Amino acid sequence: MKIEDYTLEDICEKINIQLHLFDLQSGKKTQIKSALTTLSSIVSITKRKDALYALLGYYLLEINSTEEIEKFFDLTKNTNSIDLYRLILQDISKHKNIFRKKLFIDDFLRNLLGVTMHAKDEELNKIKEIIQKSEWGEKLKKKFFRAIGGTYW
Repeated sequence: MKIEDYTLEDICEKINIQLHLFDLQSGKKTQIKSALTTLSSIVSITKRKDALYALLGYYLLEINSTEEIEKFFDLTKNTNSIDLYRLILQDISKHKNIFRKKLFIDDFLRNLLGVTMHAKDEELNKIKEIIQKSEWGEKLKKKFFRAIGGTYW
């Protein structure tokens, strides 16, 4: 069978996640970047849980600063995974001065809106709770609530 005979979903289903885990552990920026974008695409196209868990695990183990969060988000924003967005939101909600990263916040908020449009009420309530408990100022909290269609308590 030729590669042209496969759909994108078929190709993504056959990708070996283990190889990308090795790339994530390599310490080489180009390999890590490639692995993150590939895993992100796999999650976006096929919703494979193993690829999502690899991204979540990498995030929990390796991402520490707001700059790293920005880079990670930029490489993985096409996942459209509410779990990944919630994890990122949890971290940025602890940074009182995150409002200074306006481009990042606007991009994150725009993508969060797309993800939460189809979210279940339970998932949406978790997002709202994180925003409410954040260390941000009232202005940023209101901006997030307006964007996801919630009301500010």
